Amino acid sequence: MANFTLSWNHGMTLAAVLLVVGAALIIQADTGSRLHTIAFGILIAAAVVYLGARIWMVMRGTRR
Repeated sequence: MANFTLSWNHGMTLAAVLLVVGAALIIQADTGSRLHTIAFGILIAAAVVYLGARIWMVMRGTRR
């Protein structure tokens, strides 16, 4: 337990923030409005950032 280190992944943090912001906007927006379209785009961006962060974590782990 003494050798425990906390690893911080900025990509995962960004994906989580985008997910929360996108979800909040989806809840606030009316269906079919411009805000709804933007919020949906933010959710897609969150998924892409998450996927990229996961690939980066796997690739970084195989190089060690």
